[in-house]
Amino acid sequence: MATRNELDPLLAQLRRAVWPWHQRLDRHPLLAPLVAPAMTATQYARALAALAAPWSVLEAELMPECAAIGLAARSKALTADLATLGVVPLPLAAALPPLPSAGARWGALYVLAGANRGGTLIAQRLAQRLPSAPRAFFAGADEGAWQRFAAALKAAALPPSQAQAALAGAPAVFAFLLQHLDAHVCLSATHLA
Repeated sequence: MATRNELDPLLAQLRRAVWPWHQRLDRHPLLAPLVAPAMTATQYARALAALAAPWSVLEAELMPECAAIGLAARSKALTADLATLGVVPLPLAAALPPLPSAGARWGALYVLAGANRGGTLIAQRLAQRLPSAPRAFFAGADEGAWQRFAAALKAAALPPSQAQAALAGAPAVFAFLLQHLDAHVCLSATHLA
């Protein structure tokens, strides 16, 4: 596993480019309970309901790239968790931005692979905080996928124009996720009341 000092320069640039977006997503009212010291079953259900539609769209769009790095689809697990909870997903409230180039798709894949990596940590927290909650979605996260993504990105050796497209694509996907979540902040409180 590469240390921070051994990171591919593009991977390090992507990390810096999305840091403020990542912080906004982690602090979003619908998702913040997932990384907070305490979480209720209702907060967990709201987070899953809010994540389902954009996750499914992003995962479907990047299916070839996910397959290439061995990143397993987790949308069905998310749907199963929601069904067990008796909750329907919130409708998609934003459009996935166009990903017209290989670079833009690498940027989007960075977000999906990173979310997968974060899912392993959330799965551990869920096991401690809500042990009876269904957690197939987060438990299905594959920590090794991040290393495979990083290695594939480095091997791709994107030319400068495609690296710039990746650096634009990743924040665009974060913006898509945040736009969707923002549209549902008020709705989710009544959706699961």
